Amino acid sequence: MKAQGVVALYSILLLQVGCASHLTIRAAPPLTEDVAGVYVGQMNDGPETWCRLELNPDKTGLFACCSTWDRKLRLYEVRDWDLDERNIRINLDSISTASHLAPICLRGKAYRSSLELEARFRKYGDSQDRFFLKMRREKEVARQLSELKRGMESVALTRATIPVLVSGHDGSKTGAQTVAP
Repeated sequence: MKAQGVVALYSILLLQVGCASHLTIRAAPPLTEDVAGVYVGQMNDGPETWCRLELNPDKTGLFACCSTWDRKLRLYEVRDWDLDERNIRINLDSISTASHLAPICLRGKAYRSSLELEARFRKYGDSQDRFFLKMRREKEVARQLSELKRGMESVALTRATIPVLVSGHDGSKTGAQTVAP
């Protein structure tokens, strides 16, 4: 009888572990303080348009973009921004004289280290253009670029100094010397 109880308990535990292995655990959505910060990214508008977004904890900030084709800075004030679960909406007002497209809003998904946004620009009249932005935290991008640069510099230094065994006039080995390639 005792063995049947142990088997039954063991079966229940296996069933619970088996069921638990099929559960999906989702990360909690970010909070306002998690999302506030500085982001950089590119717009998918054809020519390279680089963007920088500052989101302040008080729900204000700045947004700027510059295309490589015309090199005009377009600057916008973040009037307000709202976070609902992972959905973010950012309302912008143009404060740049170089802006011929005034954004209505940016909206999309917010994560702790990145934003996936759709930019809707009011064109002439009532027509709109839509572009997409994938933005990452500026500090993280700067750190990754710095690591790439350090790695490349260390390879360049290794290639610039190659140890060579130097021989004397009589063919005897006199030691190692470092030379450039």
